[in-house]
Amino acid sequence: MTHDQDLLPAPNVAEALDGQLNRGRMPTDAVHVTVNALPTAEEGDKVNLWLTGSGREYVEGRTVGPAGSVVFSVPADTLPAAPAKLNVSYHLHRSTQLLGISAVLHLTVA
Repeated sequence: MTHDQDLLPAPNVAEALDGQLNRGRMPTDAVHVTVNALPTAEEGDKVNLWLTGSGREYVEGRTVGPAGSVVFSVPADTLPAAPAKLNVSYHLHRSTQLLGISAVLHLTVA
């Protein structure tokens, strides 16, 4: 089990405000999740993003670019319907090695 002090920073959801994703105020196409795993991440590492809540799950993998961060566009129709709890986290891999797991961002879908 990973201890809290070993966790990578939680991801950020651009459209979330005060821990809430308001379906009436967010874009209809996608929400944008930024993972900034610096200083651990290096260009070429792989980030696997996980969004889970209300029996739904969305997983996507992307490669870290030269800036050390990754932005995911998560289709809005993959998010649970309101009201719901949504957990957003990621795993960071280098080749086949797991480098770390992020803190979980807990959001409410309203």
